Amino acid sequence: MRLRKRRSPTGRASDGWGCESRESNSNSGPRLDPDITIAGAEFQVPRIARERGLSEAQVRQVIQQHTSGRQIGFLGEPRVNVLEVNLALDQMKMKKMAMK
Repeated sequence: MRLRKRRSPTGRASDGWGCESRESNSNSGPRLDPDITIAGAEFQVPRIARERGLSEAQVRQVIQQHTSGRQIGFLGEPRVNVLEVNLALDQMKMKKMAMK
């Protein structure tokens, strides 16, 4: 299962992992930012683990590896790069399939 930016059932912009967030609700257009908040990523960990056949700990580790800190140490919030997480999870799946 791939992560996608999508609209929530309420019609509001979603953060891409199915979690409505303040930042996505305040944008007037579609989000072009490839990053989401850590809270948005954490919200989806159980679903991603279940869909990909991984443990929640494995998914959290990948998320942590692809989380960037604040800009210049104090601007903005830490962010998770959705594309990098998807690619890393795809690699884990390919390795798992190769072992069979």
